[in-house]
Amino acid sequence: MFLFPLIVPRSLLTKLALVFLGFLMGSVCATVKMGQQIDRLVILRQEQMERIAGLEAELEQIRNSLSQHREPTISSIIVKIEFAEPKPIRPEEDAIRLSLEKQIKDLLKNLVGKKIDGLDPSLIPWIIENRLLEAEGYTFQVQVKLLVLTDKVHLTVEARTVSNRR
Repeated sequence: MFLFPLIVPRSLLTKLALVFLGFLMGSVCATVKMGQQIDRLVILRQEQMERIAGLEAELEQIRNSLSQHREPTISSIIVKIEFAEPKPIRPEEDAIRLSLEKQIKDLLKNLVGKKIDGLDPSLIPWIIENRLLEAEGYTFQVQVKLLVLTDKVHLTVEARTVSNRR
């Protein structure tokens, strides 16, 4: 208060302080909103990178399959995760889903390139059934709900939280 000349009325200083406080609160809210959008975009980018990697592997497999004119083979693995109650909190759910999908695809990656006729579909769920997987500090037990075996393995898996963050 001593920095300003005594001519400036106290009500004007109060109004200036409130305007400054408004600017400060607005910038905090904008930063929080942008942070949420950045988190969402990072997860979306990771999903797209996984999709691109999967499509590149599928394209290579199809090229090999076409060049050799052989029996139909498995070209890709598509995993869908469904969470049982209690579900993870929303901001983490997408990151957890992405991590679990990647781990399950890694478990089944040896199936890509195998002849469909030579596979026993009843054995595929046993690779994943009741397995404990970790994602974002949580541990999940997974169970296969649906398996469709064509040139792509479509797998629907239910993930149940076994333990929370440490």
